[in-house]
Amino acid sequence: MTNLLREWWPILAAVGAAIVGFKGGQDRNKWRLEHICAELEQVEQRLKAVEKQASSYDVTLSIIQVTLEQIKGTLVEMREDMKNKADK
Repeated sequence: MTNLLREWWPILAAVGAAIVGFKGGQDRNKWRLEHICAELEQVEQRLKAVEKQASSYDVTLSIIQVTLEQIKGTLVEMREDMKNKADK
């Protein structure tokens, strides 16, 4: 039995090291996966904030466009009034 153990101890040690290494690798991969999931949640939150800000910008842009159209209409009316007054 001791002779068998002497001959096979390097192989048993290698198998034990492989098992410990595999378990350690699983723990590292689990940590990496948890870290990636946490980063993904942060990115999703940032994306929602950007989408909300973009929506706010769209509303502001719409208000500016309507105001510019109103100003343009007023300027056209003023030009026509001035033209009519000059023709008289």
